[in-house]
Amino acid sequence: MVIHILLKSIVRPFYRQNAGFFFFLFLVFFGVVAPSRQLAYHYTLITGLLTTPAFLAIVLLAWLLYAGKCIRWMADTLTGPSFGFLNELIRLPPVQVFFLLTLVQSLLFFPVGGYAAVVTGVAFYKGWLIKGAIIQVIITLIVMVQSFLSQYLLYKHGRRLAIHIDWSEKWEAASYWTWLLRYIIQEEKILFGGIKLFGCLMLYLLLRGQTRTDYDLRMPFLVYSLSLFGHGVLIHRCRELEETRLLFYRGLPLPWIRRLGQYAVFYLLLLLPEMIVLGWLAPDPVRWADAIVFALSGWSVLLLMNSWMQTAPCRMLNFLKRNLGVFGILYAGVLSGTLVIVSGMFLLITIGISGSKKS
Repeated sequence: MVIHILLKSIVRPFYRQNAGFFFFLFLVFFGVVAPSRQLAYHYTLITGLLTTPAFLAIVLLAWLLYAGKCIRWMADTLTGPSFGFLNELIRLPPVQVFFLLTLVQSLLFFPVGGYAAVVTGVAFYKGWLIKGAIIQVIITLIVMVQSFLSQYLLYKHGRRLAIHIDWSEKWEAASYWTWLLRYIIQEEKILFGGIKLFGCLMLYLLLRGQTRTDYDLRMPFLVYSLSLFGHGVLIHRCRELEETRLLFYRGLPLPWIRRLGQYAVFYLLLLLPEMIVLGWLAPDPVRWADAIVFALSGWSVLLLMNSWMQTAPCRMLNFLKRNLGVFGILYAGVLSGTLVIVSGMFLLITIGISGSKKS
């Protein structure tokens, strides 16, 4: 039976290899409090999570990092030489393959999904129906994106598909941002689509409920910043492209401001779906000023992450860790009402980094 093979090949080795990690988490969550106080302790913990945006931000980020761990495990397994037999899955109907991968991802994500279900239960018990529903939507989207990425890796590796871009064709007349955009659309469309689906859907769901008497953008911006964090993967992939297929661009006699302008256009277009959603919701329920600040902050963050990657390339995990501090500063700007100043500071740092690398 196919699902039995997947369980033995993917799920069981995952939990066996990470047994120490899960044992440590068990001690942290259940070993620090006496058994008689476990329920009260976790109830207080979950209530604080649901009522404190900063705490919720940390928890959501931890969930995303665990999702990345699951995706990495799936990628290593599906493309590993020892598990080449899994490529036979592509002979099944795509819908069936997606269902099987969703089941596997749900089992890998069960520690987070199970705890999220308890958090949702507490939210419903307290009457916070919207918060509980949002958490379940986030968990569902994470699992769905994981499944899409897994299916993409499976088909790409199984069929040995190599979608190459003809970079030499009319490259003289093309702008640099068009090459990056073509790469994203042709070779990273699944990852790009998953990030955009999550970001735009969560922006719409969280912002459409804003009212004049209850106007609070902290939670929407928190989820929006998680979407921006996901763009870091795309930025790292684009840098890998530049290091392998676009090396000639470094040798072109172009001023640094023009190079920065090419990246500015590219990341502006990359955020276009979110900008459309923000424009759709303005001026009611979202004020135009806040919609512009959302777009400006996202654009400045992507440019800053890109400039860092251009200056000091590093591995994906280290790059994402480096970006955590940026989002901490960004969210502090939201809480203090200085988001415009923080975004302007990010743009100035980007210009300073780019200017220091003059050709």
